Amino acid sequence: MKAMMTHEQLKQAVCPHAQGWPAARVCCDAFSLEPTSRVSGNVVSRAEVLRVHSIRLGEDRKEEKAHILGADRALSDLQRSTASAFVLTSLLSDGLAYMLFLDAETRSLVTCMVSVDHRLRTALPQELLNLIPS
Repeated sequence: MKAMMTHEQLKQAVCPHAQGWPAARVCCDAFSLEPTSRVSGNVVSRAEVLRVHSIRLGEDRKEEKAHILGADRALSDLQRSTASAFVLTSLLSDGLAYMLFLDAETRSLVTCMVSVDHRLRTALPQELLNLIPS
């Protein structure tokens, strides 16, 4: 199922978390620079999100997680949420993928991550790599 939201809704959900959360700050900046009137997202069940991201962000994926800003906390954020479904939306810009997981009402940020757009086979810029906890 699709969910539609305004660009302003995304900024209101993400930007208040920018202080002290590097992935949220970078996502806030990206969504502020790429204004579009409407953004679509996919409504995904909590069970499906946890199943997929438990694999993608599991303990045995340390090397992959080292190249995703926000991966250090994304799985615990998703597990801590009591939402039955999430709205997943993303922005691809300048070789980076900005991923937001919002509550079903698209009012609150659950978690977010920034990685390279894997279709381009590039590396995360050094200034973002420096923000990833080791």
